[in-house]
Amino acid sequence: MTTEANEQFYYNLMLAKALVQLMPATDRQHIRIWFDVLADLDSSEQELAIRNEYIWFILLMLQNNKIEEYFKDLPPRKVLPLRKVLPQKVIDDVLITCDQNMSWLDTVTDDEKEKNLDKKKIPPEMFLNSQPLPKEGVISYFGAFSDHS
Repeated sequence: MTTEANEQFYYNLMLAKALVQLMPATDRQHIRIWFDVLADLDSSEQELAIRNEYIWFILLMLQNNKIEEYFKDLPPRKVLPLRKVLPQKVIDDVLITCDQNMSWLDTVTDDEKEKNLDKKKIPPEMFLNSQPLPKEGVISYFGAFSDHS
């Protein structure tokens, strides 16, 4: 569990560090301090679970481009489970907003599926006609090169 929990934390931390660049400077400073505090929570399974919950929630807030008031302050000395420090309504609002923001992904994947279906309907003899042709040069759909004799 600890290895998997650490992998999940550091993966989400890297994503969050990339997204935090898009936030205002004051929010960035506080969130970076939160990152440091969370990275130090690794002495027990419970602390690992707490830090994963926090980094996941921070990542959702960054995706929504909105930081909750609790995270605009410096972290407390003892980090308690998220549900003990934030009202359920705040947590639900972040989750709902994130779901609404991510709905565009469904339309993108649906469009890609439709495009792939259209490509499958092209008759085999029309394959070359649908390919881009260079003005000069050679088309190679299969090539094998080796420097071994």
